Amino acid sequence: MAFAILQEQEGRQHWVRKNGPYAETFTTAFPTIRPPTAGLLYADRETAERDAEGFRQQNARDVEATKRTSKNKTVPATYSVVPIE
Repeated sequence: MAFAILQEQEGRQHWVRKNGPYAETFTTAFPTIRPPTAGLLYADRETAERDAEGFRQQNARDVEATKRTSKNKTVPATYSVVPIE
């Protein structure tokens, strides 16, 4: 079994993956129709959960930072680890 991270933001869904400390990959997701591609899968839940937590923390920082300084506000997002068969 593999795992993927599903990002949900303003009614949109994306499969996401960390590709290094400052890089990420995402693709539009329709979880019931289009599963994530192999390049977006994690072999183990622990790594997927760790990266999902990193996404959550970065999103929270970005939301807070753009509240005061930007016309283009970052929108809160949720990140869920989904098992893929």
